[in-house]
Amino acid sequence: QDGTEEEKLTDLNEAFLADFPTSPHRKLEFKGTDGVDVEGWYVEPTNGAQAPYPTVLWIHGGPHGAQGNTFAFDTQLLNAAGYGVLYVNHRASTGYGDTFSTAIKGDWGVLDYGDLMAGVDYAIELGLADADKLGCCGISGGGNLSTWIVGQTERFKAAIPQNPVTNWQSFYGVSDIGVWFATEELGGHPH
Repeated sequence: QDGTEEEKLTDLNEAFLADFPTSPHRKLEFKGTDGVDVEGWYVEPTNGAQAPYPTVLWIHGGPHGAQGNTFAFDTQLLNAAGYGVLYVNHRASTGYGDTFSTAIKGDWGVLDYGDLMAGVDYAIELGLADADKLGCCGISGGGNLSTWIVGQTERFKAAIPQNPVTNWQSFYGVSDIGVWFATEELGGHPH
């Protein structure tokens, strides 16, 4: 499906949205670490700020999740405060084929990190993101990448990891998904 046959069925939130500023979304397509095509979105602030914007790299969880051109309250809050939000469907994201989504298995923090930094570089190159005012955040796999990023580069002024996996041994032993997920992602048991 290419979306040409989509039809809007309701207008339930018309009154609310009439007074709600919508954030302009810009689709980004760029080359990842090793020349692979990577997709992302940049959501501009709604407070009248001028580009380049202070920018938050918002990293999806999973890590086998994906972002899209969708409504998110946290993005709207950041936009209203003057921040641009950058989403990148880095290596491990779903929707781009099995090779893309499994590329980091056994090697977290290499291709995915490189794709995220390529997205940040591209947003800076486009004049959207302010290279001196960058932050990152994410949940689960995105939380893991948030902690990894600030250990690899000093580009980011702040990181907000939510529910990150930072200790694979304790994750393996106490998480409800640790035994199967850790072995699937890292290729074996920690012991």
